[in-house]
Amino acid sequence: MIRLKVFVDFRKINNQYLSTKQIEEILILVKKNPVHRLVTKLLLSTGLYITELINLRISDLDPLESTISIREHKKLNGRIISIPKDLCMELLRHGQSIHTDGYLFQGREGRICDRTVQKILVKINQLNLGKNLTIERIRNAIALQLLISGQSIPEIAYFLGHKEVRSTRRRIQKFLEHDTARLELFKVIFAKYA
Repeated sequence: MIRLKVFVDFRKINNQYLSTKQIEEILILVKKNPVHRLVTKLLLSTGLYITELINLRISDLDPLESTISIREHKKLNGRIISIPKDLCMELLRHGQSIHTDGYLFQGREGRICDRTVQKILVKINQLNLGKNLTIERIRNAIALQLLISGQSIPEIAYFLGHKEVRSTRRRIQKFLEHDTARLELFKVIFAKYA
């Protein structure tokens, strides 16, 4: 697997899907529970699907490179992506502080269950952020942030784990539909990866 050196600093996401103010509110809400805080930070930094997140192992973290290895899943490619150094160290400390069978987030029966992650999102949605915070909304915010920061469509596809660049292109076209000035600018880019 190749390593994508770019990472998304969740604290700097500010677009039509998530604003920095909303992210601050979210982090304040989950502040009391360290596991919920880490899960939320990781979701906002990587856009992982819940199944990818709950299957993460401590051994998937590389603190020297500040990367995380994500295993291939049914519809997504495996990949190695960079995460903020402070988040990587926080995840590593968390993983080393718990007695675990290798999973990064521990639950009653081994790994944390998907329902726990869904409950975190439900709790966050009680903030009334305007639109509900969903995994798709987080992934859209990350894709748009990567695009704004100058990443190519194939790099965004790799970061999100898309098997085909077409999936990424469709995602980006969808949120540029209402911004005709940007859409015209990116039509040239889209044509290149058609």
